[in-house]
Formats: sequence, C-alpha cells, structure tokens
Amino acid sequence: MKLGIETHKVETFGVDNQTAFSIEAHSISFKILSDQLYSDKVLAVVRELSCNAFDSHVDADKKDVPFRVHMPNTLEPWFSVRDWGIGLSDDNVKHLYTTYFGSTKRESNDKVGCLGLGSKSPFAYTESFTVTSWHDGMKRTYTAFIGEEGIPMITQMGEEPTDDVNGLEVSLPVKPQDFSEFTNKAKTALCRFNPAPEVVGNSDFDLDSVEYWMKGEGWAIRKEDNSGYGYRNRGDSAVAVQGSVAYPIDGAALKDLTLEQQKLLNLPIDIYFELGGLGITPSRESLSYSDGTKNTIDTIGNVIKRLDKVFDELPSKFEDEFTACKSHWDACVLFNEMFRTGRGASYAMSELARSPKFDLKWSEGVPESFWYKGPRDDATALTSTSHLTSKEIRKFHNDLIEEIKKEGIPY
Repeated sequence: MKLGIETHKVETFGVDNQTAFSIEAHSISFKILSDQLYSDKVLAVVRELSCNAFDSHVDADKKDVPFRVHMPNTLEPWFSVRDWGIGLSDDNVKHLYTTYFGSTKRESNDKVGCLGLGSKSPFAYTESFTVTSWHDGMKRTYTAFIGEEGIPMITQMGEEPTDDVNGLEVSLPVKPQDFSEFTNKAKTALCRFNPAPEVVGNSDFDLDSVEYWMKGEGWAIRKEDNSGYGYRNRGDSAVAVQGSVAYPIDGAALKDLTLEQQKLLNLPIDIYFELGGLGITPSRESLSYSDGTKNTIDTIGNVIKRLDKVFDELPSKFEDEFTACKSHWDACVLFNEMFRTGRGASYAMSELARSPKFDLKWSEGVPESFWYKGPRDDATALTSTSHLTSKEIRKFHNDLIEEIKKEGIPY
C-alpha cells in the first residue's frame, strides 16, 4: 500500500554542520518493533501473516485462490499460514524478509502491506518460528529465532529440489492453553477475506463470515449476534474496512462531527475504503487520523465524506426494504426489527431516524396507520411487539389483518 509520506523543503543559511538521526540495531529496538508494538499479540500474528499471504497471491496473479491456515490442535500444536504466491529466494529471505521496514509493497495500492513489520509479528508470541519457501524449483527451510543478545536471527536448516509451485509457509508453535485463543482470534481476523482462506487442523472451526442486514454503495450494516464468539459480538459500532482488515473508527479523533455522523458511528456498519484511502498505525490495530496536510493521507476527511454518503443513501435503502414487504404484517415485523427492539443496531437506528434530515417516504398502498413519523409518534406504537405475550401477538396479528382488509390492501 502506498504511504502518504510527509516531505519538507528546508532552507538553511550559515549552517555547515548537520548530522542525521539514526536507529541503533539494539535488542530494545527489535523488542519494541516485534513484541511491544502489538496490544493483542495473537490477533496480530494471525492478521499479519494472513495479509502477507493475500499480498503474495496478488503478486502471483492468484487473487482468487485462497491461502491456507492451520489451526493448532493436540497432535499438531502449531499455527501456520501457507500461500501459493511468489515465494522468496534465498537472498530475499536473508536480506528482505529479515529487514525491519524493508518492503516491496509501497509503490502499489493493490497490496495490504507496506511497513515491513508484519512478517516479524510471530516474535510477538514466540521466540522462534519456521519459514519455508518454495521458489524456482527449490524448497528451503529456515528457523527465525531471538539470539543470545536479544537480536532476531535466521538460519537455513535445509534445502532440496521440488516440483511444487512457488509459495511461502510461516509456522510457529502454540501452547496448549492458547489453542482456543488462536481459534477465536482467527475468526476475528479472517472473516472479511475474499476469498475466505482454507482452514485446516480443527474440524469444528467455523469461519463465520460476516453476514449483513442491509448493503449500500461502499457500506453494509452487520447482523447482530448474541452468541459468545463470532464477528458480530466484537463491537457493535462502525468500522472502516481497508484491505480485509477492519479498523474501529474513533469518533473523538474526527473533528466537528454532525449529530447524524455521530449516530452513524453507533451503527454496526462496515464502511469500505480503497487501499491507500486511510492512514494506519504501525501495529495495524487502528487508524492514524491525519488531516491530509503536507502530502499525508487525509484519513479524517475521507471518513467524514464517506459518513455523509452513507447518511444520504440510508433513507432510500430503508424505503426499498419496506417496499419489498408483501403484507402489512411483514412490514410491521421489519419495522420492529429495525427500530423497536431497544438494543444494538435497532436502538442506534431509532436514534438516527430521529434526525429531521432522515426523511422516509413510503410508497402508495402502505396503510396510514403504519406511516413512520418518528419514534415518538403515536402511530408507531401499533408496530411494537417487544413485550407482547404469544397470545397478545396472535391478537395483534388478527387485528392487523382486519385493519388491512378494511383498507383493501392485499396480504
């Protein structure tokens, strides 16, 4: 991914002695960049290795081919990511793969990576891991490890001719007590990859791809889920999706939001951005909220523009949903799901619809008693079934049937 690099033109007068800052290759430096960089170390390993596999498939023109993820189990206690991309030559393993901030991905917005840090993420969890490269008819295996002085090292363990296609596999040992954490974090990290990766090693693993309730141009509202795990209970607010990675949107970091924009951020909504459209922090755990000055990526401006676009499109999407209802009863059920459950997306949607700018226009044929004029309007009470017993719901349904019969509307 291209980076918005801030450059300066500096004019100096009468200054002859200048010295550039440098970075010492010290164990502390490597520990900060490999270990302390990530607040969620297991999630970082899964996410970063998966993004690298995806990028390698882009390089090999295999974007539609899934990479493979191995989940740890009792007989095979390791986590690994295997791709069938371009692989790495011995020279690239020793001089590019091992170089912090070394990357070949900064000249294109086709790939997720750009910082040259993700390949070192296994060091956030373990002090050694294995890299296997299939490249131009040779299979080479390497061990990466933390040396005696705290400096990361890599050594070649073997090589042999192979007929396998090019590719790369990174594998690391996992402690038995961490098996379930890797499983759960993989569900979080992998759910937005397209195509979904092939997951092996755990027959009970369900990737639980994201399901959406409503979709628009560049956005989609997620369905809710009350289960213990799965993507839907991992935050009910808006996220920015860039390169298969979902970043939480921090409303406090966005300047001068309107009331409507603030309410949109309370929705469980995915808002999509092209690679290079948003600045990210080195850990890839959050957005970097730059304002687009001095050649940096305008993350703040791009997010606000997209929020406005979503808000402009939402009313017509709601109208489409209700127009598709085949009966008054179906419309009432949909209305209840959208606005009246009092939790999650329903509550946020109800709050959003209070805005005078949120103008819903119903098509002809919808009974006047169903017209939606705002959550406080008495007419909406007809559609609320949140606290009804099963007997009351049946009566409610029968009353509605009688009403729409009188109005001559098919059901």
